[in-house]
Amino acid sequence: MNPRIAFATFEKMPVLDPDDVVAAAALQARGAAVEAAVWSDSRVRWRDFDAVALRSTWDYHHRPTEFVAWLQGLAADGVHVCNPVETVLWNMDKRYLLELSAKGVPIVPTRWIEQGENASLDDVLREQGWSNAVVKPAVSVNSFGTFRTSLAEAPKRQLELGRLLEESGVLVQPFVREIVDDGEWSLLFFDGEFSHALVKRPAQNDFRTQSNFGGKHTRTAPSESLVRQGRSVLDAILARPVYARVDGVVVGGQFQLMELELIEPSLYLDGDVAAAERFAGALLQSMREHPR
Repeated sequence: MNPRIAFATFEKMPVLDPDDVVAAAALQARGAAVEAAVWSDSRVRWRDFDAVALRSTWDYHHRPTEFVAWLQGLAADGVHVCNPVETVLWNMDKRYLLELSAKGVPIVPTRWIEQGENASLDDVLREQGWSNAVVKPAVSVNSFGTFRTSLAEAPKRQLELGRLLEESGVLVQPFVREIVDDGEWSLLFFDGEFSHALVKRPAQNDFRTQSNFGGKHTRTAPSESLVRQGRSVLDAILARPVYARVDGVVVGGQFQLMELELIEPSLYLDGDVAAAERFAGALLQSMREHPR
């Protein structure tokens, strides 16, 4: 019997993202039936699917409690989820960066501030010796709530930091000039194997590389050393993900992790049939390894 797979989306985009149209075509060519389904739609019978792939659930950071409950419900019902629910729950909070750092993974230097903590942004920057910094909420998608600041501006951004800390923990990191000068790397891995890579650059006078902020990306062949460094990030987590996007920047010849995207990353297939085939193969292999 041909497998039936749901690509989970969100209310504002109930259809497949253009990137996922390519992935769905690769799965359909292998006999799978792929359907878009809104994760928060109570009418969807998730147990009727052989697998659920989290693809464009891009509002979960606004509804984290509901999203977690939905994931836990899928797990309780025995629904096969890609990536696995326990992996997704771990990856939702950017505190995972500190865990990976403790395991020896080089990350962009990070000062963590706990939710509700009465922290002075000016003091944090002075303590760390950072003249320019980026502030990020612990639970975020597409740079939601992220802002750049400096020692001169820090007192003016204190209220903004306070609002973020009401909702979650916060990461403060130095502004890494290499993102503007050389770009941010995204390394794509399917079933632990390297697939393809790209370099993302922000728009002029911005620091965010996402396309919704004017960022551009270019398919680029990474060095073997860079691929090894990206794979070492995956080696540090407990379970091999079906798909992973390892985002980081090269500083002084060393790859520093910025984010490990295991929930709903854009895969940047860009019409690449071979990359879509690799993704489809990884997804189907995970289903064979975890039959219902």
